[in-house]
Amino acid sequence: MLRPQRLTKFSVIGKKEDLKSVIELIHSKGVTQLIEYIPESDKDIPIGEPLGDANWVSDNLLKIRSLKKLLNIEDIDPYNGKKFNELELLSNLDSRITSMELEVTRESDSKAKIEKELSSLRQKLDSLSLYTDLGLPLELYQSYRSLDFFVGTGNKDLGQEIYKVTGNAVVVKGAHSNVYAVFVKKEESKQIKDKLDAMGFSEIPVIEGSGDPEVESNRIVSSIQKLEKKRKELETVLDNFKEKYSCEILAIEEVLEIMSMKSFAPLDMAMGKQTFILFGWISAKNFDSLKTELMELSGSLAIEKVKIGKGESIPTDLKNASIFNRLNGITETYSIPLYHEFDPTILFTTFFIIFFGLIVGDVGYGIAFMCLGALLYIKKVKGFVEFGLLVFLSGITTTLFGLFLYGDLLGIPFYQNAQYPDITWSHLLGVNIPVNSVIDKLSPEGIIVLFAISVLLGMLHLAIGFIISIVNEARHGAKHVMGRFGWLLLLFSVSLIIIRRLSTTPLISFLWVHLFYIYGQSIGVIGIPVPYMSLILLVMAIFLLVYGEGFLTIVELVTPLSNLISYLRIGALAVAKGGLVFEFYVILLPLIFSKNIGIMIAGLALTIVAQLFMFFLGSLSAGIQAIRLNYVEFGTKFFKGGGIKFNPFSFIRKYSYKAADDKAYKIVF
Repeated sequence: MLRPQRLTKFSVIGKKEDLKSVIELIHSKGVTQLIEYIPESDKDIPIGEPLGDANWVSDNLLKIRSLKKLLNIEDIDPYNGKKFNELELLSNLDSRITSMELEVTRESDSKAKIEKELSSLRQKLDSLSLYTDLGLPLELYQSYRSLDFFVGTGNKDLGQEIYKVTGNAVVVKGAHSNVYAVFVKKEESKQIKDKLDAMGFSEIPVIEGSGDPEVESNRIVSSIQKLEKKRKELETVLDNFKEKYSCEILAIEEVLEIMSMKSFAPLDMAMGKQTFILFGWISAKNFDSLKTELMELSGSLAIEKVKIGKGESIPTDLKNASIFNRLNGITETYSIPLYHEFDPTILFTTFFIIFFGLIVGDVGYGIAFMCLGALLYIKKVKGFVEFGLLVFLSGITTTLFGLFLYGDLLGIPFYQNAQYPDITWSHLLGVNIPVNSVIDKLSPEGIIVLFAISVLLGMLHLAIGFIISIVNEARHGAKHVMGRFGWLLLLFSVSLIIIRRLSTTPLISFLWVHLFYIYGQSIGVIGIPVPYMSLILLVMAIFLLVYGEGFLTIVELVTPLSNLISYLRIGALAVAKGGLVFEFYVILLPLIFSKNIGIMIAGLALTIVAQLFMFFLGSLSAGIQAIRLNYVEFGTKFFKGGGIKFNPFSFIRKYSYKAADDKAYKIVF
């Protein structure tokens, strides 16, 4: 459970006439990852060629994806769970795709043509607005034998500057903008053009036509309105096509993708004139059953286990028990474990929800997290299903800690509050709610207890990390184990000093009294009580670290201390969140219970905004810090990552199905 699945490397050698059946069987089982065969020299057996239907599959896949893009179809849940039979889809696939292409392409092309025309008209309309401002008839903007003209925008002094160059120019300025029409003799055209360029003059397109520009603008506006109406009609038609064909197109694409996988599978195999060789990875527990089915398929096949080469990259197949198998993403986001590494998914998830729950620790927020997580998970919101499950589990711990540890609901204690006795649910509702706060986050004693819990959790978290690293290093020799064991002893040494310092808190005091004879007496070091056992562990740790990892490791002796200090953020954030929410109530509750209805409504509105703000801020900070403690403080102790995810030769169907007696794959040949 804490290790990736043990994989077996195997080979299949057989006749080429059995290749299609072998590919079909391996794909249907979905438990094998094919190993790409790469010839190392020209003398090696060459790679195989795609199966006979590859071109047909590729062409139709291209067509169906084009239709999918034209209709802007996204992955959706099948309507009412409806799925298409693969055999029925393939039996008339060519004609079906052609029919849909004709319908959709005709309307889509018409829409594209209209959109192109609309774009052209809008550009012309933008230019016409400037010509309208000039107030000249459009027929004046045409070619002359003795005149040139320039139309565009410039600065307000343009006319004066032109007249300084020549007195033969005619400059017309727009009534409401800095748009100009400049008419000059052809022999002075170049000189005026250079002057205009120097002044930053920007020409606009010449509009062909005649008459009043405003009349032409109105005509274009009318044309745009008609085209817009027609475009909307076409969009409605295309939307109807989308509604009608979405699931079918997605099902066809799915079937063709599956066929494409099978058709191009030989590119990963060695292929002789009469035989093929296939290599793959499979879970050790599945090898015998696959071998049996392949042998039943053809007696000429040879299926054997292959020895894994030294240094060969082995894919990692993460398989965890029950609910944790759906949370592999929390590990994969960090990195894929190497094949020989521990799979930290269960530990990452467990400590994440504990840290999150301790930081937020509120019944109201916990219920909100559970509802949000359940919604994301049940509705299968794309990209958020696994996240929803994690949020739901975090909501459970948040609720439990809020109820049994902090006694809080939406930041207000249920029963007791020494500093503000009026701000409790019992007082506000007038009902006795006997849920005491075991830890008062706003009292000095409660803060110390939270810090003590943070340190103990950090000690446990880091100790597990070091223990796993010791197990990992066991295959590298005793010297490496000694070095990792030294870090564990150093962690205990530092932890004892901190625990001794916090021994006045009820929780630590209990542990200290019952373990006193193990720890022994303490000695004062610069005013800090240091247990003798801590000094003994420190000496042993230094010796083991120097022996196992070298003398320079001494410069890193403060690492466990800095790691433990990082865990204080759990208590610090819990206190900060609780204090901030409570201060909101100190300010806003008097407004809510005001006799002025306006002030009361304002107080309620501000309270809702404050709660939403704290819900977002609390969840964000708690999530980030819980992830950080897992990835940075804990994961770096034993986790290297950089593995390759096991990618089985299979496809999870969503829109299609293949009946047990269907032979859909074979109809193409």
